[in-house]
Amino acid sequence: MKKLIPVIFLVFITMPSAAQVYKWVDENGKTHYSQTPPPVEQKTSRVQKMQRTGALLKITPEKNGHNYYCGNLLLLSDRGGDDILYENIKLSLRDWEIERNKQQVYIKSLKEPGKPWDYKKINNEEEKLAKYSCRVVWGYEKLKEFESFGYRARKTNEELKKQYEAIKAAQDKECPADAKRFGSVLVGDAARSWYECPQGYEREMKKIRNKISENRKSMRETGK
Repeated sequence: MKKLIPVIFLVFITMPSAAQVYKWVDENGKTHYSQTPPPVEQKTSRVQKMQRTGALLKITPEKNGHNYYCGNLLLLSDRGGDDILYENIKLSLRDWEIERNKQQVYIKSLKEPGKPWDYKKINNEEEKLAKYSCRVVWGYEKLKEFESFGYRARKTNEELKKQYEAIKAAQDKECPADAKRFGSVLVGDAARSWYECPQGYEREMKKIRNKISENRKSMRETGK
């Protein structure tokens, strides 16, 4: 083991400080690691793009359809909307952190001094750790995004727009059809109905438009 120590040390000190690492499986089922993407003509399964900084492997989260992934590790789906995704992340984060911490302890046990190292196993376990760490980082970043002023202002405006559309639909349904005809001469009750019916709706819609404008102004001022 003593003879191996200088070799291992040289590997780590000569390793690029930051290098792209690609993991892919060829058509024969063989797993490859390289700093360049697989050949274009090579038939491969899902290619995982990773970042190795020193001896640490970092995986960047990706979104595919409604699902989020760290490598091939499925995180959560936004199919139910941001509100549900937000609650699911809050419920999941503690378990994710526990799983990541256990993996860190396990890898440390595989590298105990005086113990033969199974490099293939260590590499596989470090890749798992990178996925678990990616998941935790993603979770906190998404919570921060959801709790930001800009996000909350956008969500508020979305709700205001729905209210606006509902009021507009009610106005179209309830107000007399003659109120939409230009050039008509109305008198008496017909004239009062033509004038009074849309006014209440218009006041409510104006309030909503003003709120939306205020939110947009605040977002511009805060740079969110």
